[in-house]
Amino acid sequence: MAQQTINIGAAANDGTGDPIRSAFTKVNSNFTELYEHDANNVLPGQTGNSGKYLTTDGTSTSWGTIDYANLVNKPTLQPVDTATAAISSGAVVVDLSKAIIKVTLTENITSITFTNAPVAGKSSSTLVVLTQDGTGSRTVAGTGFLTASGLGLSVSSAINSVSLISFLAYDASNIIAFNVGQDYQ
Repeated sequence: MAQQTINIGAAANDGTGDPIRSAFTKVNSNFTELYEHDANNVLPGQTGNSGKYLTTDGTSTSWGTIDYANLVNKPTLQPVDTATAAISSGAVVVDLSKAIIKVTLTENITSITFTNAPVAGKSSSTLVVLTQDGTGSRTVAGTGFLTASGLGLSVSSAINSVSLISFLAYDASNIIAFNVGQDYQ
């Protein structure tokens, strides 16, 4: 049904508008259509919700269709950029442009260096997944980043256990390390 507009006349009480009964019949018809479709979560002429929306340009109201295939600025899930880092003579390199870095603790980490730090005004967050090898009891230490109360980083020591550390960088000289969790097995 098309929207029914009430004729309100040219001036108040000039007798040219719809009689009150006709006006409220139109009001009831308009509301009935809206409530029926709202209750069924569908739009007029539809049997299901198929990407329609109500639009108005200020002079008219009509049903529009959403073209999902050609949407501009549509949300998309991007693959997470991951990497694997190896420990060499106690040193590990954390690439801050990666979302996740996996490290197997084959020896103690005594030095952590960072690459691809964000430029001023930008930030990055990198999650490092540390897995103890079959020996276990490996430790992680380093400088060039801040930790809570300056207490350093803590990792679980159990064989094959997993610890998570997140590095939040808001430029090359401001990197904060968070112990996210440990003892995942």
